[in-house]
Amino acid sequence: MSHTFVRLAAVWMAGLTALAAATSEPPPGGINAAPPVAPALHSLPWAELACGPGSVRVPSGSWSGTSDGGKLLPAPIGAFRLGSGAWCGAGYIETYARCVSFTAAVTQVAAELTYRFDDGATWTARLAVVGNRLRIDEQSTLGPRDRWVFDAAPGWSPAAGAIFTAAAAKCRFLTLPCHYDRMEGLVLPSGAAAGFAGLAVIGVDRPEMLLFSVDPGDGPGVELWQHRQLGAETGSRQSLGPDTKSDGVNDPRTADLVGPSLWSGHVTVEFRLMSGKRTSWLSIAAKPAERADLPAAIAQAVGAKP
Repeated sequence: MSHTFVRLAAVWMAGLTALAAATSEPPPGGINAAPPVAPALHSLPWAELACGPGSVRVPSGSWSGTSDGGKLLPAPIGAFRLGSGAWCGAGYIETYARCVSFTAAVTQVAAELTYRFDDGATWTARLAVVGNRLRIDEQSTLGPRDRWVFDAAPGWSPAAGAIFTAAAAKCRFLTLPCHYDRMEGLVLPSGAAAGFAGLAVIGVDRPEMLLFSVDPGDGPGVELWQHRQLGAETGSRQSLGPDTKSDGVNDPRTADLVGPSLWSGHVTVEFRLMSGKRTSWLSIAAKPAERADLPAAIAQAVGAKP
């Protein structure tokens, strides 16, 4: 028996073992992907706002500085959880101008967050619990390439999503394997049909579902992305070409041939921060047991009538 055959037989048996242990859905980025790492954030106290069947973390206190030390400022939504479950995700801001100060005023049902930048720009986010949802009103004088990001990977690692219109009359399910960098959905306030449009991030082996919808208007849009990221380096989401990130493997029989990846899969919701106003809504829900029930579950979560 040749050494080549022995090696191929060993790889095949390892593949069968991995296949037997694999879940029905591979993790984001492929079965050999690195575990996702949360971004390094400035240390600010967290406040908690109850929101229907779950709650969200929002940054509180204040901060000022001229050097970021490689750390990012938390976004208005720092994390969320369903019931008393684990906290999911991490929010951060990504701007070309340097943030020089942050202030927050937080109560049990509302928060007002103000970010100021070294070019004179200002961004204010007002959060308020309304019924079972969280209303987010934003006003910004930042530029078209600035954004705040909710990275769903830390503590959650979802690999699916959906785009929907009012009352979930139209609802498109999305598989997000995170083998590449691609925007899978864009919701514009100017295109919010029949009242609103939105997107959802859906857990695979977890029960959580997070939804964002936007009210009609002329403000900036909200994007749903699948990315590959190198560790905590958030800038690597888009700075390297697809050939550098093409080591995601879903087939257990060949994963050993490729070896472990340095990259991890990240599903992100990215809010553009160009000059203007935007009203959006956050909803937390449990995902339905069957995909066919997704439109009704979304409609209930966003307070619409199917």
